Amino acid sequence: MIDIKKIIEQTKDMKILYVEDNKESRDAMLSLLHEFFNDIVVAVDGEDGLKKFTQSKFDLVFTDINMPKMNGLEMSRQIKEIDVGIPIVVISAHTDTDLLLESIDLGIDKYLLKPIDAEQFTTTISELINELAKGESAKKDQFYIDNVTKLYNEYYFDHISEDYFANAKRYKHHLGLLIINIYNIEKINHIYGRIVTNNMMSEVAHLLRSIFRAGDVLIKTKRDNFLIIMPHTNVDGVRAVAKKVEKSINNSPKIHEELSFELEIKIGGCEIDLDNDLSFNHTLERAKDALDRAIEGTATTVIAE
Repeated sequence: MIDIKKIIEQTKDMKILYVEDNKESRDAMLSLLHEFFNDIVVAVDGEDGLKKFTQSKFDLVFTDINMPKMNGLEMSRQIKEIDVGIPIVVISAHTDTDLLLESIDLGIDKYLLKPIDAEQFTTTISELINELAKGESAKKDQFYIDNVTKLYNEYYFDHISEDYFANAKRYKHHLGLLIINIYNIEKINHIYGRIVTNNMMSEVAHLLRSIFRAGDVLIKTKRDNFLIIMPHTNVDGVRAVAKKVEKSINNSPKIHEELSFELEIKIGGCEIDLDNDLSFNHTLERAKDALDRAIEGTATTVIAE
């Protein structure tokens, strides 16, 4: 028997994206979603859904299939390229085998048939929550890995960053943070498309693995930035490794082999301020501020003192 109160307790703080072009269907589904979720972002087609997905962080995605501008499966494919671990529930009035097989190939987690009744919906939510809670090692690893670069993703960063911060504070260790921004990635994607862009990002990730130590944590963010946590690294060390990254990327033929122009990067970084940073988010904001100054100015790299 499904414990609805327990499910609501588990889902109430989750943020979901719901994509549906038909207002009548959207209103009916929202009445069910609001029974379980407090934070719901609505999109009216696949293009709108993809845009909103890139602007925030979600725990679940619910989407219709047949929509204007971009259908739900294409949107799901692109979302999975950004975040392979995000659970997606496809909602459709169709029982088309090809659509079902395509959904499976895309890694869609659940498939709901319209019209949706409360029992069907509750069962699906219960199954999803149970699967997420199981924490099977393979699925957990996949949840924390960026699909393109095979580096850790933002979910992993959220999971471990405060532990690194607390450890540095407790033992008064140095802790460095670096953000590498692919400054002209939109130009690359516009001219060459996503396949070439993904190949280039994979090569950047491969190069970064060769530069950083085994104990450093490399993160690929949703905004096409690379974020590196460097234990036992002071501000001088952050500055030195930033210079090495800049030189290595600029001189890499593998990264540039499919491009007719140079890859432009911007780098921001800092060391944890043990006296004034109250959380890792404070350190992260200082690194982001340094990156913003690099983007707005002429220097490739800005390291906050």
